Amino acid sequence: MTPTKEIAHRVFAEAGARMPKLLNCSTSIALEVAITRKGDIQAPWTTREVMFLRENAGKMPVDAICRCLKRSNTSVETLASRLGLSLRCYRSKLVWCDECASWRTSVSYTMGRCKVCALRDRLNRCEEACAKTLKLLSPQQRARYQSFDDKRQPRALPHKPYKHYSYRYNRYELERAEDLYLRELEDWELRCLTLRYNAAKMRLSRMREKSGQSPRKKFFK
Repeated sequence: MTPTKEIAHRVFAEAGARMPKLLNCSTSIALEVAITRKGDIQAPWTTREVMFLRENAGKMPVDAICRCLKRSNTSVETLASRLGLSLRCYRSKLVWCDECASWRTSVSYTMGRCKVCALRDRLNRCEEACAKTLKLLSPQQRARYQSFDDKRQPRALPHKPYKHYSYRYNRYELERAEDLYLRELEDWELRCLTLRYNAAKMRLSRMREKSGQSPRKKFFK
């Protein structure tokens, strides 16, 4: 019996445990896998634990992974390094909006909606007011206004952002790129809705001037 196996047999005998088959060899590498530096017995990694680490590395924090696997941080970090996994976890600060079913930078706790939903609601109410005011105009004024409005060319909308993804990114960089894309998408929606809302306000103001109504209402407050 080699000195390495003698040490292994003595350690497991003192602990009252049976030496696993992994240590039935004369290499010191197997002894390092089964015994820690403090002399404690370390359970070998199972296939289920390795699959769990592969699936959740980068999704869950390291402390949460250690609690689920009931292993130390050093053990988890060592195996992740051997497997080539990154344990960096990106924590996004985006919140969920139930009205538009999208991730947003902020949601109003009083109204329960994001900035995009609030601006879209104001735009719908402004367009409804335009439709009601248009009915108050005379047929000649309505035809003249519609012919003038048809000649006006709308402003060009900004380009929609695209995802900056790559197959070389790890899970941390993918989550970060997804977060950046959602922020840029929200900003693009706000800019498009702002242009449409300002145009609707100008149409409503011109139609109210033609019909003799006051252009300033509580609607715009």
